[in-house]
Amino acid sequence: KKVESFSLVFLDAQKSRPSRPFSLLSNSSKTLCILAGAGQEVMALEKIGVSDLTAVDLVDSPPLVSRADPFNLPFFDDDFDFAFSAQFDTVLFPSRFVEEMERTVRVGGFCLLIVEECPHNQVREIAGLFKRGELVDADNFTFGGSKMTRIVVRITRPTSS
Repeated sequence: KKVESFSLVFLDAQKSRPSRPFSLLSNSSKTLCILAGAGQEVMALEKIGVSDLTAVDLVDSPPLVSRADPFNLPFFDDDFDFAFSAQFDTVLFPSRFVEEMERTVRVGGFCLLIVEECPHNQVREIAGLFKRGELVDADNFTFGGSKMTRIVVRITRPTSS
């Protein structure tokens, strides 16, 4: 069921919509999933045809998820086209988490967070943690029976050296 819910999220990311006249993700996007748990989002991405995938969590879950510190990701700057996390609500240091997430995404790429349903002012607060990006879309939706908010940030500024 969770894989199916993630599949719907990623299929939506592949489409344009009235509030966002562009897609966030293609089958060729180099994609990073942060705090990916057992890898359900990886299975969902593979199911819809995305193949260049990297997934990390504090504990590895072979073969889909490798061990890495989400606050010190072992990747080069601007390495990915798309980064995703559905575990932002659980992190102890949200600003550090976002800093690392956006560091790994190239200019023009996207970061997608799924959080518990929240009002617009809280969406703006979360999006404000992104120092290199701008909020391009946010909406409430049902994910596996829970009310959630999807927050999309486009990376617009290069990583400072």
